[in-house]
Amino acid sequence: MIYPETIKVNGSVFDRKLLSHLKNVVDEDNSMNLWEKEIYDFILEWFSPNESVLVQTSGSTGDPKIIELKKVHMIESAKATIDFFGLEPDSSIWLCLPIKYIAAKMVVVRAIVGKMNLVYSKPSEDLIQPKSSPISITAMVQNQVNRLLNSEQGIDKLKNAGVLLIGGSSISKSLEDRINSIEGINAWHSYGMTETITHIALHRIGSNDKQGRFYPMAGIVIKSNNDNQLIIGAPSRGVEMLITNDLVNIFNDSSFDIIGRKDNIIITGGIKVIPEKVEGLISDLITSDYFIAGVEDDILGKKVSLFIEDDISDDLVSLITNKLKNRLSKYELPKNIYKGNNFVRTKTGKVNRSKTIEICLKSS
Repeated sequence: MIYPETIKVNGSVFDRKLLSHLKNVVDEDNSMNLWEKEIYDFILEWFSPNESVLVQTSGSTGDPKIIELKKVHMIESAKATIDFFGLEPDSSIWLCLPIKYIAAKMVVVRAIVGKMNLVYSKPSEDLIQPKSSPISITAMVQNQVNRLLNSEQGIDKLKNAGVLLIGGSSISKSLEDRINSIEGINAWHSYGMTETITHIALHRIGSNDKQGRFYPMAGIVIKSNNDNQLIIGAPSRGVEMLITNDLVNIFNDSSFDIIGRKDNIIITGGIKVIPEKVEGLISDLITSDYFIAGVEDDILGKKVSLFIEDDISDDLVSLITNKLKNRLSKYELPKNIYKGNNFVRTKTGKVNRSKTIEICLKSS
């Protein structure tokens, strides 16, 4: 048997002999919330004879899809995280993400492989932290962290989360600055995807050296092609050569930073503009969430446009426009600014750019 045969949940140990009883409890207990039942459903799926697990991708760059991951590869991913952070048996691991996605499933797998105590709470932005032994590690998305940073109670939850893995999307400079301003939060930005069974590289928020760079974990090989797309090799996770859409700079120490996505590139008047680069140049001007994207144009092909999640005044729009002229080239300069009260997001917190653009254009 290659899989550990027990899991500790909220301090109670379940072994294979109790699984049939557990299933009956899950199926018959009407007082149990659906999100909680789904956690136990996945535990049962993990202990089944099946060698693989079906996982849904987040759908941030297109429609969500179902892919098959082998349990042996998921175990190797769990071991990599446990070894990197030195996670100890019997310490607690906090699950507060929707179990349908790989990030949450891997929290459960780490608990099993590392013989840790799995504690959980309803996946939402207003999290209730479980009362248990000290928590060693927690995975969250950016929206959850942002919400918790808005109150003293929320900040305390982040400080008590142990290692805080923030994934799901790129982290804004404003969020990183907020985290850096508070002592006691051990936050890490993780880079990975469903196909790589969560993170293959990590960046410690607040580290003094080479801010923003990701460092590959043990056993991970990275390179780039002529288009600067990141190529990942992770043999222990069943990934021989995965060509991503992320555009990167790779440095001599094998660290890398992400400069954009190939599918976000804007060709305007025959000139290539990388939206993420422009976003980084204006991060100090806008406090709301925002992004740069291309909008169809008869003359330019696509015109660079700024989308802001806020109903800002026309005076503020003019102020932002004037400041942008001083730091962006004429090709990078947004030709239009669109305001939207609520960006469309996936359940993992990523902004769905295409759907948000569609709504903003209709309402403009």
